[in-house]
Amino acid sequence: MTADPGRHLPFEGAYNFREIGGIATPEGARLRRGLGYRSDHLNTLSRRDQARLGELGLRTIIDLRGEAEQRSRPSRLPNAQPPQVHRLPLATAEGDEAPLRRALLRGRLCATQYDQFMRQQYQGYIAQQQAQFRQIFALLSDANRYPLLIHCTAGKDRTGLVVALLQLALGVGREEIVADYLLSGPYLQGLIRRHTPMLRLLSLFRLRSEQLQLLVEPRAEYLELAFNRMAQEAGSSTGYLSAIGLDSAACNRLRALWLEPATAD
Repeated sequence: MTADPGRHLPFEGAYNFREIGGIATPEGARLRRGLGYRSDHLNTLSRRDQARLGELGLRTIIDLRGEAEQRSRPSRLPNAQPPQVHRLPLATAEGDEAPLRRALLRGRLCATQYDQFMRQQYQGYIAQQQAQFRQIFALLSDANRYPLLIHCTAGKDRTGLVVALLQLALGVGREEIVADYLLSGPYLQGLIRRHTPMLRLLSLFRLRSEQLQLLVEPRAEYLELAFNRMAQEAGSSTGYLSAIGLDSAACNRLRALWLEPATAD
């Protein structure tokens, strides 16, 4: 899957803001447009961005960031009819990325170290966050919550995993799920271009561009690790979906909400 300008919404202060809808399933259906969106953080939205966000008519925002992230980068939302924000942090026993960010600013971020951390994170989300996933999908199963937005800091890992679980429940093919997940990479290049000069200065010019790329490049193997961990935890991806509240009946309700014939205008 290549970047789809029709699904990507160009904001001045958010780089990975895009529609969840528009993807086809192997059975000939398509996820409806205008129902759900995914994004990086909303702290740097311009006034024009806020107005555009208001035009989407969002009723619900699901914020997957931790408390420290939310405090340091509070969302800038429209003042008129702001959506209801549900703060449902995804975290693991391995902690967050703060130590890695400090290593980054010192110019000491090791690719192997980061890779190992992210592998632990993805498996940890699946193994440790079933209760949080149940709350998230309770919201996603409520038609009155739409249109909605799911976001974290970069819109890549935590958001990417939640959207992948949603797509799995909706019957999207595994290859298509992974391809959509990988689209965060090209969209986040704007973030790199904006912040590289400042970060290089803060690191006393020890930071290299390839180190910064580690933080914005999604890797298919991380998502595959999550899928494999689902099977370990519940016997199969279907079993895992059931464990987080998405049994067959719940998936059918979600599909009735989200799916339309692929030939629909």
